[in-house]
Amino acid sequence: MLSVYRLLNSDMFPTLKAIFQVALSILVSSCERSFSVLRRLHTSLRSTLGQDRLNHLAFLSIEKKTLDGQTQIKKI
Repeated sequence: MLSVYRLLNSDMFPTLKAIFQVALSILVSSCERSFSVLRRLHTSLRSTLGQDRLNHLAFLSIEKKTLDGQTQIKKI
């Protein structure tokens, strides 16, 4: 995606270049948010968490906006 962004001419495709710029920044911010969540979850007190449980907790924390109050989550 970055290589396509670099190839775009700003004079010919200004809107497309702006869309790519927004998309690239969203990807980076999503990655940073995921690492921040994992850093909060995997503290020294929780260092013995299994990989599955850590993945489930991270998913719940990262995707909490997509889960509404009506969604039932089975016990992890």
